[in-house]
Amino acid sequence: PTVVAAGYRASDVRATADITGHRIALDARANGYGGSGTAKGFILVAKTAGDPTVFDLAGSATHINLAGLPSQVNAPRVTTDLNPTAYHVKGTIGARSVVEGDVTMAESTIAGGRVLSGTTGEFSTTFLRGKPGLTSLTYAARGEVRDMNLRRIGEAFQIASIATPDYDSRINTRFDLKGSGTTGANTRIDATGTAANSEIFGATVPQVVYDVHLVNGPTTIQSLTYTARGEVRDLNLRRIGETFQIASLMKPEYDSRISTTFDVKGNGTTLDKIALDATGNADGAKVYGGTLPRMAYEAHLSNGALSGRATGEFKDLDPALIFGTPRLQGKASGTVDATYRIADTTAPVVVTPDAIAADGRLTLTPSEIGGLEIHAADLQGQYADRRGTLRQLTLKGPDIEMTASGPVALDRTGQSNVTYHVAATNLEGLGRLIDQPGLAGSAVLDGTITGNEASLKTTGSLNGSNLGYQANKALDLNSKYTVTLPDLDVARAEVQAETAGTFVDVGGIQINALTATTTYASKKLDFQAHLAQSPSGGQVEKAAGQSAAGTRELDATGSVIFHPDHQEFHLPSLALRTLGVEWKTAPGSAPTIKYGSNQIRFEGVKLVNADQSLDVDGSFSLGDNPEIGGIDVHAKNVDIAQLEKLTLQNRGFSGRLDADGKISGSAKAPAVTGHLAVA
Repeated sequence: PTVVAAGYRASDVRATADITGHRIALDARANGYGGSGTAKGFILVAKTAGDPTVFDLAGSATHINLAGLPSQVNAPRVTTDLNPTAYHVKGTIGARSVVEGDVTMAESTIAGGRVLSGTTGEFSTTFLRGKPGLTSLTYAARGEVRDMNLRRIGEAFQIASIATPDYDSRINTRFDLKGSGTTGANTRIDATGTAANSEIFGATVPQVVYDVHLVNGPTTIQSLTYTARGEVRDLNLRRIGETFQIASLMKPEYDSRISTTFDVKGNGTTLDKIALDATGNADGAKVYGGTLPRMAYEAHLSNGALSGRATGEFKDLDPALIFGTPRLQGKASGTVDATYRIADTTAPVVVTPDAIAADGRLTLTPSEIGGLEIHAADLQGQYADRRGTLRQLTLKGPDIEMTASGPVALDRTGQSNVTYHVAATNLEGLGRLIDQPGLAGSAVLDGTITGNEASLKTTGSLNGSNLGYQANKALDLNSKYTVTLPDLDVARAEVQAETAGTFVDVGGIQINALTATTTYASKKLDFQAHLAQSPSGGQVEKAAGQSAAGTRELDATGSVIFHPDHQEFHLPSLALRTLGVEWKTAPGSAPTIKYGSNQIRFEGVKLVNADQSLDVDGSFSLGDNPEIGGIDVHAKNVDIAQLEKLTLQNRGFSGRLDADGKISGSAKAPAVTGHLAVA
């Protein structure tokens, strides 16, 4: 027979009922909505249209499909095959309905996953007539599931926080779960268990013991605490960052495949509030383009502060990914045994003298960084609270050797005393590494770093051979230098140097010998220089029956001021001499040359030799557009024979030159006008 009551329908009913008024006491077996079940208890049918229906039933059932139940039950519309071996459910159905129950399951399916026999559950829910969805829901379950997909669970039960592709998973776990909430915005879950041979967040989990407590908010997870220990394989840190919106991990350089044992405890969902303690051993993990054949680690994160330790081996890591600098692309291999601390991982600038600490050893086996080949390197040291000790730094490669050691003080009371030696036999590769293309030749530096934060100083010597920088070259260049950083501010750096060079080529000008004393500070370079030039080697002078020295000399004292858009040269003392002829700046004059990307300007440039003079004033365009005004050149009583000597020529010209001229136009189309007289 078929029975219809209170809007519910059952067929093949076998029942013993004791009906007293509106109360039905029953012991029944029936089929309905795709399943079958037994029920023993009572149903109190509503006396009037506004009264609720009350029930209290216990029994068993098979093949219950929640998607097929009547709409007034407000059950989740999810396909199931539920097989409770024992259940107890009671409640009232009316304008405000309350239903609660508990159940023990035989093997069942829900949202594509399997619930194993012996799993138990309980629930309590309320809902309102005519209003979709539940008004309250609490639940608990204990047992074991196989092949459970969190995304499908989220979609089935409308839990928005996990109803996304990030939570596609296959979970096999024994569990003890408690939860509440009817929407993603008010979901709360507490779960403990042991998972094995599972897949989540793109990784596989051979085994993990876990304890998770989650409270969801209107738009994101409000609180999250967890402990877990076990093993994971092929975990991608970038995907974890994207799933939990951890911005520091949501970067291409964190694409990874990490296989590790671990023991982790933590809470929080944003980097500035996360507390995390983790230890583990990575085996064959793929990070930063390379691998970690073996790496023991620990990490502690609290309110943005990160500390920990790493001990193990790395192979073929790409420094460009580690430091976010493409020119450092390469493969670095070696070992590490060190502790570390970063004060605030959320700060705009993470690495500062105050913010970092480290102690340990880093070695490199054959590696390549930014095109620089390294045979071996060994760095040992300690640094914390702005003080440290560089116990040892050695680096060897085909193009460079380096050693350094000593105490380092970046506070205002300690004293640094680091000695260093650098021998670079091929500066071209080193130039690419430090983003200075055009370096060439070899150089040896020996020096010492002293001082502290108030005034950090390095003094040393440079011995260069066949040096080159872009179009400038020097066969031999030696320099003694002092560099000072007040308050560690590079913009305020002060540099002093005494330099001597031979066979120097500056912008195509050949210089046989050069000596210079220079001081740089506050974007101003003061210099005193002596240059000697002999382009012909003396042959022209010897052929003319003159001294074979064939040398022009230039002495200059002045300064260069570096402006954002141009350089300003001041030359209070300038002298050019050869073979007894000397031209120099006029007494009391203040020659100035301003040189920019589009213009060169001469102000007060006047050279004299006895009663001879040469004046230059005005500006000239180095771009495409002509400069208004041009350069005015005035020559008075100039001895042409002396000019030949200054240019190391001997064409037999003589006489005195008076001239007035103007150079106008532009560098691409210059124009020269004027008149001259020779007597």
